[in-house]
Amino acid sequence: MKEELLNEIREEYNKKKEELKEYNDKVLRVRTLKNNKFVKEYIKLVGDNNKYKYKNKNDIDIVGEIYQKYLSRIKEDETNNIYFYLGTYRYYYRYDIDKGGVDKRVRYNDPLADYRLYWNIEGMLPIKVEKDKFDEFDKENTIITTYYKSNKDYFFIQKEFFTEAVNNNQEEAKKILKKKYKIK
Repeated sequence: MKEELLNEIREEYNKKKEELKEYNDKVLRVRTLKNNKFVKEYIKLVGDNNKYKYKNKNDIDIVGEIYQKYLSRIKEDETNNIYFYLGTYRYYYRYDIDKGGVDKRVRYNDPLADYRLYWNIEGMLPIKVEKDKFDEFDKENTIITTYYKSNKDYFFIQKEFFTEAVNNNQEEAKKILKKKYKIK
Protein backbone atom coordinates (compact mmCIF):
# COMPACT_ATOMS: atom_id res chain seq x y z
CA MET A 1 0.00 0.00 0.00
CA LYS A 2 1.13 3.53 -0.50
CA GLU A 3 2.83 5.26 2.39
CA GLU A 4 0.23 8.09 2.40
CA LEU A 5 -2.56 5.59 2.98
CA LEU A 6 -0.61 3.89 5.74
CA ASN A 7 -0.08 7.32 7.33
CA GLU A 8 -3.85 7.96 7.24
CA ILE A 9 -4.45 4.63 8.96
CA ARG A 10 -1.71 5.45 11.46
CA GLU A 11 -3.29 8.87 12.26
CA GLU A 12 -6.71 7.36 12.83
CA TYR A 13 -5.15 4.61 14.95
CA ASN A 14 -3.33 7.15 17.14
CA LYS A 15 -6.53 9.20 17.51
CA LYS A 16 -8.54 6.12 18.55
CA LYS A 17 -5.82 5.03 20.95
CA GLU A 18 -5.82 8.49 22.59
CA GLU A 19 -9.65 8.51 22.83
CA LEU A 20 -9.53 5.08 24.47
CA LYS A 21 -6.93 6.28 26.96
CA GLU A 22 -9.02 9.36 27.85
CA TYR A 23 -12.13 7.22 28.26
CA ASN A 24 -10.36 4.69 30.48
CA ASP A 25 -8.82 7.49 32.57
CA LYS A 26 -12.35 8.83 33.22
CA VAL A 27 -13.56 5.36 34.19
CA LEU A 28 -10.66 5.00 36.65
CA ARG A 29 -11.37 8.47 38.08
CA VAL A 30 -15.04 7.57 38.60
CA ARG A 31 -13.98 4.37 40.39
CA THR A 32 -11.67 6.39 42.63
CA LEU A 33 -14.37 8.94 43.43
CA LYS A 34 -16.83 6.18 44.38
CA ASN A 35 -14.63 5.43 47.40
CA ASN A 36 -15.20 8.94 48.82
CA LYS A 37 -17.79 8.85 51.65
CA PHE A 38 -19.68 11.90 50.30
CA VAL A 39 -19.83 10.41 46.84
CA LYS A 40 -21.06 7.12 48.33
CA GLU A 41 -23.83 9.00 50.12
CA TYR A 42 -24.74 10.84 46.92
CA ILE A 43 -24.89 7.59 44.96
CA LYS A 44 -27.04 6.04 47.67
CA LEU A 45 -29.50 8.95 47.37
CA VAL A 46 -29.71 9.25 43.56
CA GLY A 47 -28.71 5.77 42.48
CA ASP A 48 -25.74 4.53 40.51
CA ASN A 49 -26.46 4.79 36.81
CA ASN A 50 -22.83 4.76 35.79
CA LYS A 51 -22.71 2.57 32.71
CA TYR A 52 -19.07 3.24 31.96
CA LYS A 53 -16.89 0.15 31.85
CA TYR A 54 -13.15 -0.03 31.42
CA LYS A 55 -12.29 -1.01 27.84
CA ASN A 56 -9.33 -3.30 27.57
CA LYS A 57 -8.28 -3.15 23.91
CA ASN A 58 -4.92 -4.03 22.47
CA ASP A 59 -3.35 -2.67 19.28
CA ILE A 60 -4.83 -5.43 17.11
CA ASP A 61 -8.34 -4.59 18.37
CA ILE A 62 -7.91 -0.89 17.62
CA VAL A 63 -6.40 -1.44 14.16
CA GLY A 64 -9.11 -4.02 13.49
CA GLU A 65 -11.75 -1.32 13.89
CA ILE A 66 -10.00 0.97 11.42
CA TYR A 67 -8.22 -0.76 8.54
CA GLN A 68 -11.23 -2.39 6.82
CA LYS A 69 -12.52 0.92 5.45
CA TYR A 70 -9.15 1.59 3.79
CA LEU A 71 -8.91 -1.74 1.94
CA SER A 72 -10.98 -0.55 -1.03
CA ARG A 73 -8.44 2.22 -1.64
CA ILE A 74 -5.49 -0.16 -2.01
CA LYS A 75 -4.85 -1.07 -5.64
CA GLU A 76 -3.54 -4.54 -6.52
CA ASP A 77 -0.29 -3.13 -7.92
CA GLU A 78 0.35 -1.14 -4.70
CA THR A 79 0.40 -4.14 -2.36
CA ASN A 80 3.31 -6.03 -0.84
CA ASN A 81 2.34 -9.15 -2.85
CA ILE A 82 1.58 -11.27 0.19
CA TYR A 83 -1.17 -13.79 -0.48
CA PHE A 84 -3.04 -16.21 1.74
CA TYR A 85 -3.51 -19.60 0.05
CA LEU A 86 -7.19 -20.65 0.14
CA GLY A 87 -7.05 -23.88 -1.84
CA THR A 88 -6.52 -25.70 -5.13
CA TYR A 89 -9.57 -26.70 -7.13
CA ARG A 90 -10.74 -28.71 -10.08
CA TYR A 91 -13.76 -27.61 -12.07
CA TYR A 92 -16.76 -29.79 -11.37
CA TYR A 93 -19.00 -29.89 -14.41
CA ARG A 94 -21.71 -32.18 -13.14
CA TYR A 95 -24.51 -30.69 -11.11
CA ASP A 96 -25.03 -32.44 -7.78
CA ILE A 97 -28.50 -32.13 -6.25
CA ASP A 98 -27.05 -31.96 -2.73
CA LYS A 99 -24.04 -29.72 -3.37
CA GLY A 100 -24.96 -27.81 -6.50
CA GLY A 101 -22.21 -27.02 -9.00
CA VAL A 102 -19.43 -26.68 -6.45
CA ASP A 103 -15.87 -27.24 -7.69
CA LYS A 104 -13.83 -30.00 -6.05
CA ARG A 105 -10.97 -29.11 -3.74
CA VAL A 106 -7.82 -31.11 -4.51
CA ARG A 107 -4.24 -31.37 -3.21
CA TYR A 108 -1.95 -28.37 -3.73
CA ASN A 109 0.12 -30.05 -6.45
CA ASP A 110 -2.63 -32.17 -8.05
CA PRO A 111 -1.88 -32.50 -11.79
CA LEU A 112 -5.62 -32.32 -12.59
CA ALA A 113 -6.10 -29.02 -10.73
CA ASP A 114 -7.62 -26.18 -12.75
CA TYR A 115 -7.06 -23.20 -10.46
CA ARG A 116 -5.99 -21.94 -7.04
CA LEU A 117 -7.60 -19.31 -4.89
CA TYR A 118 -5.52 -16.71 -3.04
CA TRP A 119 -6.46 -13.71 -0.94
CA ASN A 120 -4.18 -10.69 -0.94
CA ILE A 121 -3.36 -9.73 2.66
CA GLU A 122 -4.09 -6.10 1.72
CA GLY A 123 -7.12 -6.88 -0.41
CA MET A 124 -10.83 -7.41 -0.04
CA LEU A 125 -11.58 -10.34 -2.33
CA PRO A 126 -9.98 -13.63 -3.31
CA ILE A 127 -8.35 -13.97 -6.72
CA LYS A 128 -8.31 -17.00 -8.99
CA VAL A 129 -5.04 -18.13 -10.59
CA GLU A 130 -5.40 -20.53 -13.50
CA LYS A 131 -3.20 -23.63 -13.82
CA ASP A 132 -0.89 -22.19 -16.48
CA LYS A 133 0.05 -19.31 -14.11
CA PHE A 134 0.74 -21.34 -10.91
CA ASP A 135 4.54 -21.27 -11.10
CA GLU A 136 4.76 -17.65 -12.20
CA PHE A 137 2.40 -16.52 -9.43
CA ASP A 138 4.27 -18.49 -6.75
CA LYS A 139 7.64 -17.03 -7.82
CA GLU A 140 6.45 -13.41 -7.91
CA ASN A 141 4.58 -13.41 -4.59
CA THR A 142 4.89 -14.39 -0.95
CA ILE A 143 2.35 -17.13 -0.21
CA ILE A 144 1.14 -17.88 3.32
CA THR A 145 0.20 -21.55 3.32
CA THR A 146 -0.83 -21.84 6.97
CA TYR A 147 -3.70 -24.29 7.33
CA TYR A 148 -6.90 -22.47 6.41
CA LYS A 149 -9.91 -23.31 8.56
CA SER A 150 -12.11 -20.28 8.02
CA ASN A 151 -12.13 -16.61 7.08
CA LYS A 152 -11.25 -15.85 10.71
CA ASP A 153 -7.73 -17.17 10.09
CA TYR A 154 -7.27 -14.85 7.13
CA PHE A 155 -8.73 -11.82 8.90
CA PHE A 156 -6.59 -12.38 12.00
CA ILE A 157 -3.40 -12.54 9.92
CA GLN A 158 -4.56 -9.49 7.96
CA LYS A 159 -5.09 -7.55 11.22
CA GLU A 160 -1.64 -8.61 12.42
CA PHE A 161 -0.08 -7.33 9.20
CA PHE A 162 -1.82 -3.95 9.44
CA THR A 163 -1.03 -3.61 13.15
CA GLU A 164 2.67 -4.21 12.54
CA ALA A 165 2.64 -1.87 9.52
CA VAL A 166 1.02 0.89 11.60
CA ASN A 167 3.28 0.43 14.62
CA ASN A 168 6.49 -0.13 12.67
CA ASN A 169 6.51 -0.24 8.86
CA GLN A 170 5.45 -2.51 6.02
CA GLU A 171 8.83 -4.23 5.67
CA GLU A 172 8.84 -5.13 9.37
CA ALA A 173 5.27 -6.44 9.04
CA LYS A 174 6.35 -8.68 6.16
CA LYS A 175 9.31 -10.02 8.17
CA ILE A 176 7.09 -10.84 11.15
CA LEU A 177 4.57 -12.68 8.97
CA LYS A 178 7.37 -14.67 7.34
CA LYS A 179 8.73 -15.70 10.74
CA LYS A 180 5.37 -16.53 12.25
CA TYR A 181 3.57 -18.38 9.44
CA LYS A 182 4.35 -21.12 6.96
CA ILE A 183 5.46 -19.36 3.79
CA LYS A 184 5.87 -20.95 0.36
